[in-house]
Amino acid sequence: MIPAGEACEMTSLGLCEPGFACTSPAQLPTCDPAGQDGCCARLCMLDVATECADGETCLAYAPPLDYVLPADLAHIGVCVPS
Repeated sequence: MIPAGEACEMTSLGLCEPGFACTSPAQLPTCDPAGQDGCCARLCMLDVATECADGETCLAYAPPLDYVLPADLAHIGVCVPS
């Protein structure tokens, strides 16, 4: 399992720790993708603000590369620093 904040490949979406997904490095200022697609970030529901830690905000999930999230998952976000 790839820990939170660590570099990941989009093809390794399921290899981030449970509750995390590989997201665009543009969403995580502390992300150093080290030649990979992005970094693992905590998933959240856009309509449930309390799912992120203090100092974080739930923003719409921006997958790395040109991957497009299916419409039925548009409510999914990632916790990013505020």
